[in-house]
Order: sequence, then structure tokens, then C-alpha cells
Amino acid sequence: MDVDQFVTLSKKGKFLVVEKDGTLAGCIYVEPNAGTSLLDYLVVNSHMRRSGIGSQLLQAGEELCQNAKAKFIHVQVVNLNCEVVKFWYRRGYVEFDELPCQCESRSSLRCSILKMAKHMDRICPGF
Repeated sequence: MDVDQFVTLSKKGKFLVVEKDGTLAGCIYVEPNAGTSLLDYLVVNSHMRRSGIGSQLLQAGEELCQNAKAKFIHVQVVNLNCEVVKFWYRRGYVEFDELPCQCESRSSLRCSILKMAKHMDRICPGF
């Protein structure tokens, strides 16, 4: 993401950030809307993964969407990133569409973008 993209997204939504000991630990982009909200750019520092930061960011993002009266939350995930796909499935997101990936894959596997959604009635507090 470049600065122009960041500025554009910041006008439509919010970036939530977690800092630990003066280091950026993780962030998530949240675009809360009534109807359908969007979560994107969930990133956790590679040295801090598996510590619950991603789940904390997701929970905070989902709460913003819930406060906006969203009925659904959408995310997009690259299918080849199996750990990330599992992360979203474990939290109640389901695949509803698949788009061709515009990036070049170094793998012989077919790369695609999975569009996933969660119905807000299925949000459980805490993880």
C-alpha cells in the first residue's frame, strides 16, 4: 500500500493499530457500514504472531462494524495463504465467491482471491 492508498482508505474507514514495547505489533483496516462492512489489511508483526494480536484486532474491528449496524462483514484472502484462510474460517467466516488473482504466483497452484463473509448474528464476544 502506498501513501495515496492509505489517505484514500483513511477517509472511508479506520486503521486500528496495536503497539507493543514501542514496536508496531499489528493493524487492521475497518470500513464500518450499515448493511455490509469491510475488514482488510489484517497484519501482525512476524515476530509477534500466535500471541492473540490478530484475534484482538479482529474483535475490535468486528465491534466497530457491529456498532455501525452492519449485517455482514466481508474480507478477501489469497487462497494460497492457507494459515490465513484457516484463521478466518475458525472465526466464523465462510467463502461466498472466488475471483482470479491478478498477481503472479511462483507456484504451479492456481492463485485466486477468496471473498469471505460473516453474518453479524454469528459474532461471539471474545475468542
